[in-house]
Amino acid sequence: ASAEVFGIAATNAATTLAGHRWNWRKLCVAGLLLMIAGNLASIFSGADAGSLMLSRFASGLGSGLLISRGYAAAGLARNPGRMFGYILAVSTAQVAAASFLLPRWSATGGVNVVFQYFVVLAVIGCLFVRWMPASGAAQPSVGRAGAASMAECAFALGSAATLFLGLGILWPYLMQIGISAGIGAESAAIGLSVSQLAAFAGALVAAFGVRWLPAASLLIAGLVVTIASTLLFQTATTGLGYGLMASGFNGASNTAMVLVMGAVAAADSDGRLIAAAVTAQTLGFALGPALAAA
Repeated sequence: ASAEVFGIAATNAATTLAGHRWNWRKLCVAGLLLMIAGNLASIFSGADAGSLMLSRFASGLGSGLLISRGYAAAGLARNPGRMFGYILAVSTAQVAAASFLLPRWSATGGVNVVFQYFVVLAVIGCLFVRWMPASGAAQPSVGRAGAASMAECAFALGSAATLFLGLGILWPYLMQIGISAGIGAESAAIGLSVSQLAAFAGALVAAFGVRWLPAASLLIAGLVVTIASTLLFQTATTGLGYGLMASGFNGASNTAMVLVMGAVAAADSDGRLIAAAVTAQTLGFALGPALAAA
């Protein structure tokens, strides 16, 4: 899993530096082919840990290309905040469905079912490449007031990186927090499953809420609820209380993530800043658990 995440980070970083020079559609094709090859290789790796790590790294390289170019295209859309909300809502729904189905399928078909699932996803993705813009220049004019200063770009990117690192510290340990509170593993698992619905709703709140409220107000509200849920986790001594705190955390943090990415997109001009933010997100989710463990 670590090898895969570092593969994602590697291609995210590469496209941050030079992705604007390459054809985005061809990068997506390369990403899908790497995902297919990496997952097929994972199936044939068997119990060889070294081969499996290389296979997952290759699949991660492909995923990183898709994530980077997908977010870059969304960031240059006419309404990037709404596009990020759609992306996060759909990905959250997919994670919730996969978390429910894959353990049941792999219990009868073995771990290779997981790799087969990702192969199918990548093959489906090939059907949609034609609608990917070839470059940032191919995107329609979004009518921004003007180029952001270096300070604005750095502040937006630094803020996003800080948020992602903080969430990366907390997310992997939500289950452990529930167990440590004494509610039991089953109750904690149920609470986390319910919180996926809140995460889905949180992404949609960010996508549509800006129609009625300023983005800054929504972002502040999302951060306040995220912080409050984090502080109140230690008081959740029942399964219901834990589920409410997990839902508040996952829902509000998803809202905040979408709006922070929207703020980065507002300072972006060619997709490079969004690609850098996605790299910061990946690194934050990779380094966060290591910091927490230490």
